[in-house]
Amino acid sequence: MPRPLQRVIFTCGGTAGHVNPAIALAQLALEKNPQAQILFVGAERGLEKELVPKAGYDFKTVHISSFHRSFRPAEIKHNLISVGNLIRAPGEAQAILRAFQPDAVVGTGGYASYPLVKAAAKELAGRDITVNAVAPGFIETDMTAALPEKARAAMLGAIPKGRPGSPQEVARTVAFFAAPECAYITGQVLCVDGGMAV
Repeated sequence: MPRPLQRVIFTCGGTAGHVNPAIALAQLALEKNPQAQILFVGAERGLEKELVPKAGYDFKTVHISSFHRSFRPAEIKHNLISVGNLIRAPGEAQAILRAFQPDAVVGTGGYASYPLVKAAAKELAGRDITVNAVAPGFIETDMTAALPEKARAAMLGAIPKGRPGSPQEVARTVAFFAAPECAYITGQVLCVDGGMAV
């Protein structure tokens, strides 16, 4: 029987849709092992900075930010700062990993997940631990089913496959990464989005 996880990092941010699943998973991890140590990592200005401490978890930040699609001077300045953050964040993520020494890193989306997943892949590869991420696109869930028809049609129109994905398709992708045959794959982000990101 595998030993319970003792030290887990959850990385998430940007929206409640990224943060709340991570909080729910952290609660589940503590139910399985009440002695587990949980650390959350997110962006310094994201919604996670409010929600995670409110839920009672320790929280650290990495400098990471979005890119804006505009050539206005303020937006160019923002994007230059984002480039600097993109260069800075992997070192910050690596320092957090080395200090905390996690048994597992779980990313549920948001800008902060990227540097932590990449740093964890490098840091943990020597311990024969693989770290990969799945980036789902428009997936058929209760939340997406509640979208107005016009918004749903617009989303489907942007997907080359012309349909939403299923939770089972996302789960099969996670199972693929977890399979022993994939032990040499690490540090990858696999989009399960029907070609939306192409």
